[in-house]
Amino acid sequence: MDVVLPVAALLAGLFVGWKAGGWLASWRRRAEVKRESGERAARLAALEERERTHDEARRLLAAREVSAQQRVEVAERRESEALAKARDGERLAEQARSHAASILAEAKGRLAEAGGLPAADARRLLLEALDEELVDERARRVLRAEEQTRAEAVQRARDIVLTTVQRLATEHVSKASVTLVPLPNDDMKGRVIGREGRNIKAFEAATGCDVLVAEDQPLVTISCFDGVRREIARDALELLIQDGRIQPARIEEVVGEARGRVAERIREEGRRALVEADVGEAHAEVVEALGRLAFRTSYGQNVLRHSIEAARIAGGIAAELGLDARLARRAALLHDLGKALDLDQGPHADAAGALLRRVGEAPDVIAAAEEHHDDLRTASPYAVLAQVADAVSSARPGARLEPAELQVRRLVDLEKLAARFEGVEQVYALQAGREVRVIVDAALVSDARAPLLAYDIARAVEAELRYAGEVKVTVVREVRAVDVAR
Repeated sequence: MDVVLPVAALLAGLFVGWKAGGWLASWRRRAEVKRESGERAARLAALEERERTHDEARRLLAAREVSAQQRVEVAERRESEALAKARDGERLAEQARSHAASILAEAKGRLAEAGGLPAADARRLLLEALDEELVDERARRVLRAEEQTRAEAVQRARDIVLTTVQRLATEHVSKASVTLVPLPNDDMKGRVIGREGRNIKAFEAATGCDVLVAEDQPLVTISCFDGVRREIARDALELLIQDGRIQPARIEEVVGEARGRVAERIREEGRRALVEADVGEAHAEVVEALGRLAFRTSYGQNVLRHSIEAARIAGGIAAELGLDARLARRAALLHDLGKALDLDQGPHADAAGALLRRVGEAPDVIAAAEEHHDDLRTASPYAVLAQVADAVSSARPGARLEPAELQVRRLVDLEKLAARFEGVEQVYALQAGREVRVIVDAALVSDARAPLLAYDIARAVEAELRYAGEVKVTVVREVRAVDVAR
């Protein structure tokens, strides 16, 4: 029994070892088979991928060959079409030449037969007739070219002006000939008026302005057509109110001081205008006259602001045309300089020209000042630019002093006046009321009646409306024929 157990254990161990060895060998064989299968599958996948790549390359190559062939075919077809057109053109030209020759020969024969003329005379007469026809045709062509050029020039000029104005930032001016000075309290009214009004009388005598003290509110109104004198009065009155000592002797002293301060302010305004318009330096007389324009208005429009605006417009147009923009700005800035000078020096254009000539300004600048209201007497393009800029700045909506309500009311009245005439369909007030465009019914207003209608409307505007400058009346008559294709 003792021997049997060890033997059994040994046999069992041998059996287990043999069994485990078999299992291990079997597992190794299966792993080798799987590895070989995976390698074969990978090789097959790589082979298939290469085949797909080759197929794609072959397909792209075939597509490119087809595309290249198509391009070649298109080029050949176009070439053949061009050759065919060329042959057709040559054939048509030859036919035209032969037809013209036959017509010429026939005309020669008929002319010779009709008049019994020799062939040489008939040829001369025919050539003279052809020359006349060619002259007429050339005249018509020249006229058409002139009309087209004129239309293109007008459109180009309009585009340049609109582009320049659109780039310009403008402001609206509200001061005219009255300045208001507030008082701190009602007690100051008595001081300003003085005993029996002597302070008011002394102030008016020293400043040359009319002074009105409001009864219902602490306010003093200073009125004067001269903006410089009005500014001196305002400055002096404000200082007197601040000081509190108001009596005739003190008034004269303060007004004298105010004159000095306003004179310095005038020079500062002139220098600021030169910088703002970017025109360089100027003579002291020019600077002072330019600064005085800040206190001068024309139809409510501040003349200095108008001059700066005109300078910007002229500079923009000059830049669009390839001219000297700085010279154009200088000419437009100084064109109204005569409005700041004494009235006894003659018209402001002549006075400005005399001043600019005396200080040695450029001839183009002098011409712009002297001719911006009259027909141009020089060939200077800068005088033309100054004239155009002056007109644009003055005519733009809001340039002249009119409250918005009054401006709108005037345009509405203008349209209503034109609309009441018989045959008028639509009316448009344009250019800030400087033009009224009337569209009429073609069935009621004939071409011959249109000028008469424009004349009647213009006379009615003159008789019934108040306006500055001119109002252009344009009557538009249009015939339209409409049908429908079904």
